[in-house]
Amino acid sequence: MKQMVSILFAMVVLAGCGNQANPPSNNGPLTDSMRQACPTLSDEALVSYVTVIDQLRTQDGLSKEDALTSWAKGCQSIPPNGNFGGDQELCVACVTALVEEIYK
Repeated sequence: MKQMVSILFAMVVLAGCGNQANPPSNNGPLTDSMRQACPTLSDEALVSYVTVIDQLRTQDGLSKEDALTSWAKGCQSIPPNGNFGGDQELCVACVTALVEEIYK
């Protein structure tokens, strides 16, 4: 439950993170496949998502299956003015690609 709350909180916080005043400066973990799966996200937003997903994996021990399920559920409540423009299918495709890449 704590993991689900953490993920949903991250989804809400990150919904508009592409326009932060101080975005992450390291785009090192990004791949072209991540960018293709998440075309509406800036590199800064992608880095934020990757960071949260990786922290949940490494620090909280969230399994790949739980991550996929939880992020997909989080996509059901995305705001229409967020990074995915309210497109739940795009959100699911994006976070699925990110989880798949991080859990390789």
